[in-house]
Amino acid sequence: MRTPTSIYASELQAQHTIQSEDLLKICRLAKIENIFDKIESFSFEQFFGFTCHLFITTESERTREQLAALLPKFGSIAVLSLIKIAHHLDDSESSLARERQVVRLAIESLKAMPLTTLLIGIAQMIDEERVPSQQKDTAAMVAPVLITLTAHHGENTLSLLSQRLSTQAWKELQQQLLQALSHLRAQRPAYSNSQHHVKLRVKASEQQLAEVAC
Repeated sequence: MRTPTSIYASELQAQHTIQSEDLLKICRLAKIENIFDKIESFSFEQFFGFTCHLFITTESERTREQLAALLPKFGSIAVLSLIKIAHHLDDSESSLARERQVVRLAIESLKAMPLTTLLIGIAQMIDEERVPSQQKDTAAMVAPVLITLTAHHGENTLSLLSQRLSTQAWKELQQQLLQALSHLRAQRPAYSNSQHHVKLRVKASEQQLAEVAC
C-alpha cells in the first residue's frame, strides 16, 4: 500500500513549478517589506521558508494575496507548512483580521495545488511520523483541512490518498476524519444559510468515507 521511498523522492523532485520570474517577484516583495537580506544565497528550502515567513508576517493584505498565489508553485514542500498555518491560526480563535486572512489564503493555496502534489505532501506528513502518538496528532491536524480539500478536489481524493499511506497511517487518519466530521455535524445548527458550503463540505466528505472506509 505504501509507495516506495525511491518513488516518493522522484515524484517530489518533479513537484515544484516555481519559475525564475516567480522568485524575482518574491524578492521584490521582500525588498518592499525591508527584509531583503542575503536572499540570493538561499537554498530552495530556505527560500520557501522565507516566503512562508513573509506570507504570515506582512502587514500588507495585497502582498499576502500575491504570495498565496505563488506558494502552490513550491510543490509538495509547501503542504506541511500550509496545513500547520491553517491549523494553528484557526485553533487560536483570534479575532485579528490578519490571522483570518492568513488561514483563508493558506486553504486557498492548498486548493490551488494539483491533487497529486497535495497527496504526496499529506502522505509524507503522516507516514513520516514513526511514534504512534505523533502520527495520531498529525492525522488530527490534517483531518479538518482534508475535509475541505476533499470537497474541493472531488470524489477520488481519499481513495487516492489511502493508496499512498501505510495501513496503520490510513486507519489513524480515518478515525480522525470521522471525529472531524462529527464535530462539523454538531456545529451545523450554528451556521446560517450564508454558510451552506460547510454543509456541502460535510456531505461530500461523508460520501467519500463511506466509499473507502474498511
